[in-house]
Amino acid sequence: MSKISAGTTLTTGYVVTSDTTGTLLFETGAIPTTALSIDASQVVTFPATSTLNFAGSLTLTGQTANGVLYANGSKAVTSGSALTFNGSKLEVSSSAEQLKLTSSGDFSSTGTGYIRWYDSVGAKGYVGYAGTASRFDVQTGTGMNFFLNAVGGNAIFAVSNSEQMRLTSTGLGIGTSSPGSKLDVRGVITGGDGTIQTVISYTASAGVTGTISNHPYVFYANNAERARLTSTGLGITEGNAPTQALNIYRSGSTQTVMAAGNSNTGLNGTYFGVDTAGNAIINQTQALATIFSTSGTERFRIGAAGQLGIGGANYGTSGQVLTSNGAAAAPSWQTPGGLPTVNIVTGTTQAAVSGNQYVLTNVAATTVTLPAAPSAGAVVWITVANGLATNVVARNGSNIQSLAEDLTLNSRYAAVQLRYADATRGWVFT
Repeated sequence: MSKISAGTTLTTGYVVTSDTTGTLLFETGAIPTTALSIDASQVVTFPATSTLNFAGSLTLTGQTANGVLYANGSKAVTSGSALTFNGSKLEVSSSAEQLKLTSSGDFSSTGTGYIRWYDSVGAKGYVGYAGTASRFDVQTGTGMNFFLNAVGGNAIFAVSNSEQMRLTSTGLGIGTSSPGSKLDVRGVITGGDGTIQTVISYTASAGVTGTISNHPYVFYANNAERARLTSTGLGITEGNAPTQALNIYRSGSTQTVMAAGNSNTGLNGTYFGVDTAGNAIINQTQALATIFSTSGTERFRIGAAGQLGIGGANYGTSGQVLTSNGAAAAPSWQTPGGLPTVNIVTGTTQAAVSGNQYVLTNVAATTVTLPAAPSAGAVVWITVANGLATNVVARNGSNIQSLAEDLTLNSRYAAVQLRYADATRGWVFT
């Protein structure tokens, strides 16, 4: 063993060689104390209390440029390209795990371990386990925004290595990796407080939305309820629950109607509802008919002018009346029984037909010839309207009042009804 001792004002430096171990000791101090030793293997050892200071730069020619010094498995100080620091940036390069942070605690119950960022003001956020059991946190500091940006790619969110959500330049997809809109959910969306449950869902052939709990489904517009769907029906009722399959209601003396229309009528073609007084309304707002049908067949209509049609646009003729055809058939337009067909006579002769009335208006006398071979009960009406007392009724082979002669109407305003009785009496006044 060799010693090199530095002298002081009290001692003189010296070198002592006393054995063959090959160890060189360097000692300093008034009482010589080992400062370092170099053994035969050229291993340099400093005492645990020693401090190593370099006044100038230290060059380690055997190490990696920018490499960070560390003690390897043999406790030898070394460096490499996997961990480097260029004075401003620390870089870890590896094809496997690159950075490992180990906490002394169990994250399922105790312990913490996280990376925290600071600026000149204070902490600005951290990543890691901050003390809540079984939870990994990514948290910003107060007033900081969280910015997640996948440049040129997608942001993918997975659970148990299974993708659950993906954010692309198109939108957010849940249950799909290719969203087609800002939000594209492939599955059932449920909302509520645990008691009231609302869903947006689908079946094999239709889309579905509503409540799956026993609660109404309410529609809002302009922050006010406009319609309510319950298990009873749909109510457009200002918040009142419907009592029928469809209820429409407005408070106050307000006309309340449904409207139906098409390109022929416009939006408000026909109204169904009540007027301001509460009267029922069926209002065709256009110059078109209102049609009533049963079993797919039209039974009745109101024409644009208010005319009544039976079985279609069958409005009858002037003077006809609506006649019941019994419980098994629809009504029909009929000419009233006993009322004659009126004929205005403007000539000097007129052949009469049973069941007709003849009004004589010619300026000269007119001869009305009764029907030939009439049946019992046949009736002819004659009214004098020309102011003459010379109009004639020709008997045409039948008696009139049991007389075989024509009848002269010698009253200027006579009105007679002749009914055929039999061959003897012929036509008689009735």
